[in-house]
Amino acid sequence: MTPTVAYDNALYCQSDLRSRGATQTLTDAGDVDHNQTVRKALSLVIAGFTQ
Repeated sequence: MTPTVAYDNALYCQSDLRSRGATQTLTDAGDVDHNQTVRKALSLVIAGFTQ
C-alpha cells in the first residue's frame, strides 16, 4: 500500500512547523489507506485539541 504522506515529506513539514514554534509529533497509523487513517487517528486528534 502506498503511504498517504511520504515520510520524508512529513519530516519536512514537521521541521517547518517546529521552526515556527509548533509542538507536534508524527504518528504512523500502519498499513492503512487514508480513510482508515482518519478512523484510527481521530481520537488522538481530538485529544490534541482538548488537552
